[in-house]
Amino acid sequence: MSELKDESIEQGTRKRAQYANAQRANLALNLEREDGGTLQILVEQDMRSHEEEPEIQQNTFLAIVPMARLPVGKGADQEPVGALTRPGRIYVFRKGKLWREQVCDGRGALADVDVSYWRSQSAVGQPCDDRAPVGKPLALTLVPVMLQGRYVGDQIDMAYSEMSWSWEYISWLEADSSRVKARCQNVAPAWAAAVVGKEHWRPTRAMPAVLVDALESGLRPRDLHLECLLSNPDTFTPALLELSPEEPLVRLHSHQQALAEHMSTQGPQPLPALPPANDVLDDKALRGYPKLVGLLLNDPLFEFRHAVEQSRLATETLQTCNALIPYQPHGRYAELLHQWAMSADAPLAHLRAQVDTHALNKSMMDQERRMARDCLHEQLDRTMSLCHGGLSLVWNDWIYTRDERLLEPYSLLIELLEQLGRLPHDTDARSTAADSRRLLRSIERLVTHLAEASHPLTRAALAAGEGELPELASRLADLAEKAQPANPENMGISTLALFAGMESQGDANYQYSAQNLALAVDEWLAHLSKVMLMTLRKLRVAPSTVQVELPRLFTPTMGLLKSLHSKAKSLQFLPQGQALAQDMVVLGVHGAGLSFGLTPSERATLTRENYLYSNLQGRSGDVLGTSSGKLAKANHFASKDLGRLMVVAAPANDPLVQELNSWRVGASNVGRAAQLAKSPALPLLATVMAAYNLHVNVEGASGKGRTTTVAISASVDLLLAANNVALKVLEGSNSKSPWYVLWEKGRIDVSKVSERWAGNLKSRTGSTWLNASRILGGGAMALTALIFVWDAKRAFDAGDKDVSVANAIAAGGGAIWALYTVGILASPWVLAAGVVLLIGGALAAALMADGAIEQAIKHGPFGVEHRLSHMNDPRVAYQQLLGAIGEPQVKIVRLSTWVAGAPEHESRKLELAARASQRDLHPLDWVVELQSVLLGQYPNDSRFRLMASELQWVRGHQTGWKRIPARPLSHYKLGAVVMDASRVVYVLPHVGSQAYTGLMQMQYALKVRAQFALGRQDCRPNDPFPAFDDLVLPQPPARDWAAFNPRLFPEDSDVDGSVPYWLIALSERDSL
Repeated sequence: MSELKDESIEQGTRKRAQYANAQRANLALNLEREDGGTLQILVEQDMRSHEEEPEIQQNTFLAIVPMARLPVGKGADQEPVGALTRPGRIYVFRKGKLWREQVCDGRGALADVDVSYWRSQSAVGQPCDDRAPVGKPLALTLVPVMLQGRYVGDQIDMAYSEMSWSWEYISWLEADSSRVKARCQNVAPAWAAAVVGKEHWRPTRAMPAVLVDALESGLRPRDLHLECLLSNPDTFTPALLELSPEEPLVRLHSHQQALAEHMSTQGPQPLPALPPANDVLDDKALRGYPKLVGLLLNDPLFEFRHAVEQSRLATETLQTCNALIPYQPHGRYAELLHQWAMSADAPLAHLRAQVDTHALNKSMMDQERRMARDCLHEQLDRTMSLCHGGLSLVWNDWIYTRDERLLEPYSLLIELLEQLGRLPHDTDARSTAADSRRLLRSIERLVTHLAEASHPLTRAALAAGEGELPELASRLADLAEKAQPANPENMGISTLALFAGMESQGDANYQYSAQNLALAVDEWLAHLSKVMLMTLRKLRVAPSTVQVELPRLFTPTMGLLKSLHSKAKSLQFLPQGQALAQDMVVLGVHGAGLSFGLTPSERATLTRENYLYSNLQGRSGDVLGTSSGKLAKANHFASKDLGRLMVVAAPANDPLVQELNSWRVGASNVGRAAQLAKSPALPLLATVMAAYNLHVNVEGASGKGRTTTVAISASVDLLLAANNVALKVLEGSNSKSPWYVLWEKGRIDVSKVSERWAGNLKSRTGSTWLNASRILGGGAMALTALIFVWDAKRAFDAGDKDVSVANAIAAGGGAIWALYTVGILASPWVLAAGVVLLIGGALAAALMADGAIEQAIKHGPFGVEHRLSHMNDPRVAYQQLLGAIGEPQVKIVRLSTWVAGAPEHESRKLELAARASQRDLHPLDWVVELQSVLLGQYPNDSRFRLMASELQWVRGHQTGWKRIPARPLSHYKLGAVVMDASRVVYVLPHVGSQAYTGLMQMQYALKVRAQFALGRQDCRPNDPFPAFDDLVLPQPPARDWAAFNPRLFPEDSDVDGSVPYWLIALSERDSL
């Protein structure tokens, strides 16, 4: 055989030699070794000669650049995109046996391992896992595709792994060719790409190969950290010189800088610097070869890590944006409005039409938050897709070992469960929507399979039942028995990341875990148990998942923990009743000084110092103890079924017995219902309406001119209505009084004004004469109509359109009534219509008038109406809305009445408070119950002002009721007895106790004037929102706002609403 002679051709290089078939020589690849020798890789034995072909020869090798497939978008028609393989190893199998193993450095260099040497070492029982490369670095891999005229490309399979495989795993793969086919990719697509050429070849998901000469953007050395931070890792090319401002990482960094400036804290770390942008294709001189092919190898671990990192960025973005919202223009107001009005079931959802949602969403950073939630959703979909395919194929890479590589599957499981727990809307604290049912159901199914060890990722990792441990868990148990330091060289990337996280957080267990493999296994199992429990609980409480059975699904994890964790040997998973019967400690719930999760001192603190009911939660989030009777009942804390709950218990002296003391405070919302009193019918309707009109219009008038006009109109209405009643009485009497003659005989003849008017008046009264009573009555009603017109204009200008329309309707009814009164209109049906319009319009205006909440929203920073000037102040606007939401209500009754209607536990609470204060309560004492949803958010009542006076009326046989001077009450019997998070009860002494004195009858009532100055008592240096929480209740309505004057006190004659920042209430009069 002659020497091989090389000839450069378009396809690459042609090698010729003179060769006789009788020589029976072998075909091999000869590679230079680092030590100066030659590494020979056998290709074929007993080669024969053949005639030279014009194109493809009978013995043809294909040059392949191993590349990694990058994650791309969801579109099925998107071409796959590749990059250089990351640092790791390339494995090439031929006919199901390992043929070549190359170490790749992530920068385009490939160095061969002497596979034949290690195979011989394995045959004699020598360790073969530390296989160092011996070949000089190459830029490509040669594989045979044609041998002796036969196509052999279908015999060549290739795979990438970020960690070297153990020889045990290689042997396991070689034992069954289907395992090789499942783990590797055939090189046939690369051969197809070379044959077709770059002019016509298009890579697809099924044919993942690219022509290297077509890679115009080039290939850049890999950087795992930077690529995972990029939303699209395929942009990490030599052309990338700086990060785009639209990158989520850059936007997050900008938000973090803004937050740090607002909070006067140290800013975030600088953005990572981009490494030199050299093109490996130029560096390695790989351009200009039209048949050089890049085979895109699957790298599901990179796709998983990229999804995890993108989810972490999105989660951090949501947290940062939510922290930034209060610093946006009117941010505190926006938070409050968004919470109370923008979700479908929000208490103020009916007022959303009054909100400029575009402006509100801008302050709520809605676009940024929505993009982050969309990213979380996308990454969850990617992760679930990987769990159903790609990750399962590489999972065995870590199982067939006996060293620290065994920790990697558990590290990946921890990351996977954490990833599945990042639900988009659940992660966004201010999201008003729920996560999609489809997404939750998909996650539920996946987590269920993972938890019950029926999924390929956990089938070998968790203890599915009693008996022997599965393969991976058994190997981990053997590893845990080794009292030796952990070797980072054998650890996977996720394991190293967990160790780095422990170190950066100052975890006390870091040093111990790094120095002792048994402690490292303990730490990893504890992490796994924690995230498994948290994920199961999150799904259990999700509204669209109802099939999660926590005890059953946690059993495999608990079995693994009990088998392998050095401190969990004594843990038992058993019914709670059985645990308590054996005097065991139910961790965090019963035993070791706990009862339903509370210590005696904690129970005393709950009843002595806090307004709020409190829940004690375990680390899983379940309520373990509560001071709320309703919640205790809902959780069956007093149920006979309690003993059958499956719990984790341990002996009282076990080192894992510890206190769980995680408080979460809740406050309940209360609602109000308005009542409309019924009025008597028409005979005295005008008198009653006029009396009411006189009161409410004078009290509610704004502006001196309107007050005077309204007072005059209302007074005239009242006098005329009373006069009409008197005239009706006088008309029925036999004698005609001068008063009757004046009003009925003083008249004018309207026939001289209008014949039609005279005809209408004559048809009604039998005369064309219009008397003084009708003239003044019609004038008074016309003035009333004008007042309604005025009110309609004022309401329209104030933005109260519905009230404006109602007042206009009432004005029309008043005008019709006035015209009918003076006889211009004659039909009684017209009068009926006018009365209906007047009464209906007036009632509608009263009922449809904007309340304090609607005013605070309509005229607030995000209202659809014009903004009131004082609402430009962020603090005032926030306090206006908060005060309107928490508007206090007062209920005043006798103690006997209150006790009769109160639940038993509240009566008992009042009784205990009286006993503790050594006060004797009397059934006639007054109970003042204050209610506001805001009371529970402040620590105490030290700044409450409550002034009360007992009013008394007397009546003799010959006289009406007469009020005597009020008697102020100078002290409480009981002050601020907390009923729940929103209700506080005061008990005041009674003064009067007699219903009769001689011939005099007596009635009593209590008048209360209250003001609540709520504020934080703790010191808050550098508070970015000074005085925002210093709130005075009740707040005046937005349209009647005035600055708070602490020296302004109500007079005895004042009524509710007449003095800003004061609540004035009067009880019903009783006769004892």
